[in-house]
Amino acid sequence: MRSKTVVSVRCISAQIFFLLCALLLACGSPAYGAVPAQRQSIAREPVLNAAMFKILPVLEEKIENRKLLEKSKEKIYAMNTHEVRLIAALCEKISDEGQTVNTDIAFLLVTALIVLS
Repeated sequence: MRSKTVVSVRCISAQIFFLLCALLLACGSPAYGAVPAQRQSIAREPVLNAAMFKILPVLEEKIENRKLLEKSKEKIYAMNTHEVRLIAALCEKISDEGQTVNTDIAFLLVTALIVLS
């Protein structure tokens, strides 16, 4: 009898854990919709522009659908500086190495970062 109770409690605990994870993924955090201060966007602009010179040629080469390209640009402009720098570094690697397996993996990472942001 006791072992059935323990198994039931563990099963219910696992279900509650997965429901909480799903809730967090679906709703996000309260800070997600927060508007950053104007000062941060001014300081971020040169970094964003320099990174976009590395990112845009790669995206234009790889993405043929214009609507999808515009949506990707919008999402990149909405990202924080750290994410934009990471994408820029990956795009620089893609443009330097040409057509290799490494560049395909790097582009897959870029795509994942854009889609999941």
